[in-house]
Amino acid sequence: MAPIVKSPSVGALKQGDILREVCRIVHTDDGAKKTDFPYAVVLSRDCKALRSKDILVAGIKPYQTGEILNALKSDGFERIKTAFSKIRDGDGSPDSCYIGTIEENDSKRFAIQLDAIFTVRVVVPREEWIQRKRVMSLNFSMVRHLQSRLFASFTRQGFDDVSWWPTKDLELAVNHGEAELLQLQTQFQEAKSQELRAQINGHASESKLGRLKGNLDELEGKIAPYRQEFARRKEDVKG
Repeated sequence: MAPIVKSPSVGALKQGDILREVCRIVHTDDGAKKTDFPYAVVLSRDCKALRSKDILVAGIKPYQTGEILNALKSDGFERIKTAFSKIRDGDGSPDSCYIGTIEENDSKRFAIQLDAIFTVRVVVPREEWIQRKRVMSLNFSMVRHLQSRLFASFTRQGFDDVSWWPTKDLELAVNHGEAELLQLQTQFQEAKSQELRAQINGHASESKLGRLKGNLDELEGKIAPYRQEFARRKEDVKG
């Protein structure tokens, strides 16, 4: 069964119901700010969602499709299946719960934002508000999955992305990063030489320098904190 199923046009709200066009109000020092979500999923227990005027929801936003595109580039069915399993289980994205498409005629993919939980007030008459707002529902298995993911998002202890590494593994990662950086630097210098030769010969060519420099700077920025952490540990050993 698909993770999202049609909800009844009438009937009480329940956990896992998906509501359309829900907004969150955040109070800051500069005043109240409104964030619009195309959808939100009901988190309140069924007994709470049944009659309470205030229900707990989590915002739903379009899912960044980069991971899906990478999955589709995978070679073979098994790799695609593994890639989508990782997306489903939130590997690397503990605060995002992937649910795919919501409405039948929409190809956009969506994910529940487990770090965007807020309260929504149900407008009276209740039945009319539900009929207007509810579009679909999570199936039972997906509701259970959401409960587990929600629990894990609060109880899972995070790590500092840099300092958690065992030293030998950190050294391995830094060495690989340095090798990749050297490769990009070589490509940049070769492109620079080609462009200079083209200018001397009077031939206009599309410059690759901007893109290569951007890639170089991006990788340099990613490696820098790991390089610094490894250097610090080496100093600690010497001390």
